[in-house]
Amino acid sequence: MRSFLLFIFAGLLSFSPALACRPMLTDDCGVIPRGSLLLETGVLSYSQSISSSQTLATTVTYGIAPNTQIAVDLPYCRISSNGNAVAGIGDVNVKAKVQISEAEINPFGFSFTVGSKLNNGDVNQGLGSGQSELFANAVLTRPTRFGAVHLNLGYTLTGVLSNYAAYNPINLSAILEYNLAEQTKIFSEIAGMTSQATAPLQLTLGLNKSFSEYLTLDCGAYFGLTDAVPKSIYTMGVTASLI
Repeated sequence: MRSFLLFIFAGLLSFSPALACRPMLTDDCGVIPRGSLLLETGVLSYSQSISSSQTLATTVTYGIAPNTQIAVDLPYCRISSNGNAVAGIGDVNVKAKVQISEAEINPFGFSFTVGSKLNNGDVNQGLGSGQSELFANAVLTRPTRFGAVHLNLGYTLTGVLSNYAAYNPINLSAILEYNLAEQTKIFSEIAGMTSQATAPLQLTLGLNKSFSEYLTLDCGAYFGLTDAVPKSIYTMGVTASLI
């Protein structure tokens, strides 16, 4: 059960290798300015009957060039089942994103992300998948009068540098972003991936509110549309520009 719950959360976090803006899973085409540092962190909470899981999902992003950023995902997980609990760092993602076209000055924005999921989590305690991965993700953003539309298409190589019998999933997701009021946005998202068993598919509804150019708060809910994803997972978080 512990491993099962972790894999659910890992699946949620890896539908797309980056976040457009919390609490969504789909990426957008934007990158942060060179020399800027961005911190995104939030708690995902799931529980049912005798099992529960909480993940503190943190992403640190740094702009290394005018059109390029690097980022690290650091998930801290606590999983409990039948009165037993384990906690620790899960598998870490390291990734780089290059912007090809800016949505603000072109009809479409486009970027490309490549990265790797490390095999650092303790698989015996259910805190890791036991395999390393390589992934790539293409991002298309289309500005609209009401906000924007974001589309992602990704591919993952599983079992890299191991004897794991690899299955390489394709990820597909889309966001409808709506500017509700000044500095307030609402989002609806559909995200899924191919699978050898029941394919994960989920609907996400979210909201964020910017209080300045440096601080944004958010909340959201993920609703599983297939048995591979929990019926509901809730999240709250913050995004802060540090430089």
